[in-house]
Amino acid sequence: MVHNERHESAAKASDENFLGSDYRQRENPPVEEGWLRSVELSAVYGSVDDVPLGIVGQDRVEMSVEHSAPGFLASDFSFTQLRIRADWRFNTLLRRRLMPATLDMRIIGGVSAGDLPVQRFGIVDGTLSAFSPFGSFRSLWNHPLEGEHYCAFFLEHNFRTVPFELAGLDWLVEKNIGIILHGAAGRTWISEKRLEELQYAPFYQDHWRSEIGLSVNGLFGILRADVTKRLDRSGYYTGFGVTRYF
Repeated sequence: MVHNERHESAAKASDENFLGSDYRQRENPPVEEGWLRSVELSAVYGSVDDVPLGIVGQDRVEMSVEHSAPGFLASDFSFTQLRIRADWRFNTLLRRRLMPATLDMRIIGGVSAGDLPVQRFGIVDGTLSAFSPFGSFRSLWNHPLEGEHYCAFFLEHNFRTVPFELAGLDWLVEKNIGIILHGAAGRTWISEKRLEELQYAPFYQDHWRSEIGLSVNGLFGILRADVTKRLDRSGYYTGFGVTRYF
């Protein structure tokens, strides 16, 4: 893929969000302006189509490399960036069942060389208000972490209805209500030199962030309720997501 893009800063146009809260978003950061011309190569192993929001498990690895240089396609930028995302599912307990207990894992990461423009910074996602799909920090509200380099791990163990079966709560089992244990760890990196050069305050923390939590899956057939605890510091968070169906 060849990119031929004119990059310019844009003023913030709205503070609207789908929950109607009074949260004020930050102003749009100024970008490094100019023509970004680059070549990007990507490869996918496993499932060709990406399943959104983590509603089902998948075995999929995607990797891409983007390169831009003034002496190549007359770009105004000079950088190389490698990005990878891997999703994998493992059957764990009661494997003979039609729907056994499963462990879903996601690993994301990115590294860069050269002068990576801020508009190409990598991110580790947080929630969208209280909505927290798989692959995001459920304790990180309304913004991502950003940086020149990034890495994060996300895990979910879906016990399905087994805990309620053991507790004799058949009415929950009949409604296919299940329990999911989830956790995450990750961070981004920005060099001290780059932090001094930036013309805005990035969403950034200079340490690993980690969390663990419990979800009730299958509420009303379409929702899950999440409770999450920060591990690197104090704090509890609640949210919701889309049911993990399979």
